[in-house]
Amino acid sequence: MVVERKDHLAKLESLDCRKPLDEAAWDMDDVAGCFEFYAGLAKNLDAKQKARVSLPMETFKSYVLNESIGVVGLITPCCLLPWWT
Repeated sequence: MVVERKDHLAKLESLDCRKPLDEAAWDMDDVAGCFEFYAGLAKNLDAKQKARVSLPMETFKSYVLNESIGVVGLITPCCLLPWWT
């Protein structure tokens, strides 16, 4: 979806960060690449669900099990003016 809406998102990024539109468009390509990369990692982790992890001690057994722990929130600062003005 980032690639599909690249032009719109680049304009918003340009306005928000006061950067040239060409640079913001490049950033959207980078964002799409990051999403694809981490989505691939998530798929790989799902494939390893309940897979046994090799340990050097016979008395312990370990398995990969990912369970969601709930909602996570993040607040980031947004500033329209450079900090030095």
